[in-house]
Amino acid sequence: RLFPLFFFNDTATTEIYTLSLHDALPISRAAARGLAALDLHPDRILSSPWLRARQTAEIVAAELGFDEHRIEFTTALLPFASTSTILHELISTGGDEILLAGHAPHLDGLLEDLVGIGNIGATRLKKAGAAAIGISSGRGQLEWLISPRELRRLGAD
Repeated sequence: RLFPLFFFNDTATTEIYTLSLHDALPISRAAARGLAALDLHPDRILSSPWLRARQTAEIVAAELGFDEHRIEFTTALLPFASTSTILHELISTGGDEILLAGHAPHLDGLLEDLVGIGNIGATRLKKAGAAAIGISSGRGQLEWLISPRELRRLGAD
């Protein structure tokens, strides 16, 4: 089975970034408009339950026309969760297009694990960066990786 999996990194992980929450929200909104310009239509949005990821998921949902009450909060997207934990959740609950909102650098590691390159720091989603992979039989193929600047540019067009 092949389904697209979209990653969207939160914009202010306190232990990594010094952006204040107030400064980070416009970045999320602008980048979320870029995701909307890509014509994404997830049937599920999963988010870490931590505040910053929740807020990011709500912003993205609003820009994509997704009912924010349908956002699913899962501990499988907390920074210490394993790749097998999120894979189990994805496979057991299904969906054709799923968007994940989580934390740096955890989402980078998850993305790298799913495409089979190990956690080597190659993806660098950065603040409000996004990526898409297609998943089949537990392995992924990188479809795209977009910087926050490019997402904001797409959203401005």
